[in-house]
Amino acid sequence: LTLTLTLTMPALTKDALLGILAVFSASAVFPAAGAAIHIADRIPAFEMTFARGLFGTIVTTWALLMEGESFFGSPKVRIWVILRGLSSALGASLYFFGMSFLPIGNATSVLVTYPAFTTIFAAIFLKEPVDLIQTVCVAMVIGGGVLISKPSFVFGGDVGGKSPDADLGYLFCLLGAIFFGAMFIFAKKATEHGEDVSHQMLLAFNMSLIMV
Repeated sequence: LTLTLTLTMPALTKDALLGILAVFSASAVFPAAGAAIHIADRIPAFEMTFARGLFGTIVTTWALLMEGESFFGSPKVRIWVILRGLSSALGASLYFFGMSFLPIGNATSVLVTYPAFTTIFAAIFLKEPVDLIQTVCVAMVIGGGVLISKPSFVFGGDVGGKSPDADLGYLFCLLGAIFFGAMFIFAKKATEHGEDVSHQMLLAFNMSLIMV
């Protein structure tokens, strides 16, 4: 009896390769922003977040005014644009706050579990199919997050090397990952009608940072 398993990979187009490169670049830039907050430890994280949101709001508002576009898109996509901005701003704020309790490597390792939550939310709310490989990857990502954070309800109350506030920091980073996972669902819904609302979503994100 011979069992043959064949896996077919879709051909990568130039646009797909550019998209992958953009994702990898973003994954490097975001921890760098967290490192900058760690280095500037004399300035509270939320003050730096406010400054970032204010600067981003000014730039994106100027870009939208120059292009003559609506600030939040047409009425049929507006709610999704706003929800995307709120979820990403909450995710970033929780991540930055969690870093005040954790080493940046641990905080980032927990935050980057967000693709697992995106996959789960997409299966539930967008009815997207999830195959066996994706299921295994989701389980591995969540399992890795558990091994890094070593929550006291799994590993006991006295885990060597953890500060008393570490569980709180891990909780903030986990909630940040959940909000980041949700933001892609809102972004998907905002682009279903064929509108280019990338600038509007950036504006909603930056304005949400200011409010948070």
